[in-house]
Amino acid sequence: MSRYYRMEVKVSNFDPKRMKAICEALTGMWEFVPVDMPGKREKKPKIIILIGEDTLSGGKSDDEFANDLAQAVWHTNGRYCHVEVESTYLEATPPSDIHTWTKGDYKEWLLGQHMHDSTNQKEITNAINQTVSRKKKPGRKSE
Repeated sequence: MSRYYRMEVKVSNFDPKRMKAICEALTGMWEFVPVDMPGKREKKPKIIILIGEDTLSGGKSDDEFANDLAQAVWHTNGRYCHVEVESTYLEATPPSDIHTWTKGDYKEWLLGQHMHDSTNQKEITNAINQTVSRKKKPGRKSE
């Protein structure tokens, strides 16, 4: 059974060098049209917004598909970035849900990825800590 949905994906705090790859990963999963993409001249792009209408099939719920979209972004970006997916079911009411994820969700996903790829627990812990820790700015004195 197919269901007709409108999906809007917003991605922020991503690696600017991976912007094109993120868009390609998402458009490979859904019929997205770029709505707000930073120009090539912008040194630090702030947000990517993609919107598209398509049929959700294969037995996945919109929640499961939204998770797949977020995980594709994280995988392509190589680190945590904010992902928001608004899914709107176009064939009935109530029509929409908004899905967002936290750094904790990212940690869980990353841990799951590393457990499949590696058995070295120290490597897993280091990868998680490096990904989500805040870097101290150079020249700032501790008080």
